[in-house]
Amino acid sequence: MRKLCPICNTEPSSSFQIDFAVPSGWTLPNTSYVKLCPACGFIWHDNDSTQADYDTFYKERYGYGADTVYDKQRMMELSASISANYSRDIKILDIGGGVGYLETCLRELGFDNVRTLGVGEEYDNGYDLVIFTHVLEHIYDLDVFMDHVMGCLNDGGHVLVEVPASYLFAEQDWPHILDYHQKHVNHFSRYSLDHLFTKYGFTNLIKTIYVFKLTNAACIRAIYLKGGIESTFDKIKMHVINHLDEIGRKISQNIKEPVIIYGVGDLAWALINYVQNPPIQIAGLVDNDPAYVGCTINGIPVTDKVEGDEPLLVMASGQKQNILKRIKELGLKNKVIDIDELELTN
Repeated sequence: MRKLCPICNTEPSSSFQIDFAVPSGWTLPNTSYVKLCPACGFIWHDNDSTQADYDTFYKERYGYGADTVYDKQRMMELSASISANYSRDIKILDIGGGVGYLETCLRELGFDNVRTLGVGEEYDNGYDLVIFTHVLEHIYDLDVFMDHVMGCLNDGGHVLVEVPASYLFAEQDWPHILDYHQKHVNHFSRYSLDHLFTKYGFTNLIKTIYVFKLTNAACIRAIYLKGGIESTFDKIKMHVINHLDEIGRKISQNIKEPVIIYGVGDLAWALINYVQNPPIQIAGLVDNDPAYVGCTINGIPVTDKVEGDEPLLVMASGQKQNILKRIKELGLKNKVIDIDELELTN
């Protein structure tokens, strides 16, 4: 039974009941209670079945007609997208991939380390990308499934998931029972999908909506990073500090004389104080932005024209080409030092 929201353990705010005439001997429930979570927007089925019951059904009864031309086209499009965004040497696991059509497509594109995991098969580990397309809506025990995903995925690895966009069904004109049957026991919005993955330490990287041609139904495709916010923050920290260190060492090794900094935007703000061994010897600050002109930085006034013959240090990024063009148009004779052209000696 799943009386509370399987994602956030909140009491449902609304529900309705569906009764089914199930063939005898099938391990599917006769009654499901469809419930809505007011906290995360998740919609789920509550019944007296277990994950083992559903696994038995999928192993014994499910799969006929599942490899339609539409499904094959979807797998071809998905494999092409993976090929465009991932290197060929990564290790990939496709969970619930049926007869392995996606694996076949990926191998044809040069991915040699791909495995398709069927119902009841043993999970292994060490994967860089785990895929489950139109699988998550079938999983009754979400916690156990997500634990498996966490266990088989490398830190910093990605999950690519596709599910029906159930929150859009009310706007569509096709038989909704085709999704609200016993086999689709989870119905996701973009928010509730994020909420599930955040719960297990993932961070969303990409989320899009596409239309599944077989039913003309909207679906969510998302990619999540294992490691979550802390991992993402650590990478950001590493990139920022390493970038500042690299540029700071370039300046310290190559610039021994006073310079006029031309362009005092964000990068200059960071580097003026960051470079301390030795500090930058600033002879002047110049910028064309009226917002800067007349201000002072560390007691040095910002002007809109060059008033000395010291070298011009250009450390801007987005505006660099405009600054270099401006220096040329003004006919300035000062030596120009482009920070991107400085080299490290060690």
